Amino acid sequence: MREAKETRVDLQIGDGAVTIRRSGSSRVTVASVLGRETNPGTGKQTIWLDRAVHRHEETMYVGNQIWRASGAISTVLTEM
Repeated sequence: MREAKETRVDLQIGDGAVTIRRSGSSRVTVASVLGRETNPGTGKQTIWLDRAVHRHEETMYVGNQIWRASGAISTVLTEM
């Protein structure tokens, strides 16, 4: 049985779009930001994208900052 290899996913967040790059691939994925919200208690952000660009329960990174990607119809990014 082959062991699953974890792929590093780097995320760049702009005002109107996000860019996703996976290690081992030259492909870049771009999605538009539909909305964003900051939790006043924690300061953590949630960002809604216009389409699904993640794999099942994928973790993404902005530098050392961790984001969880989830959603069935479109991707929701949650700052961890």
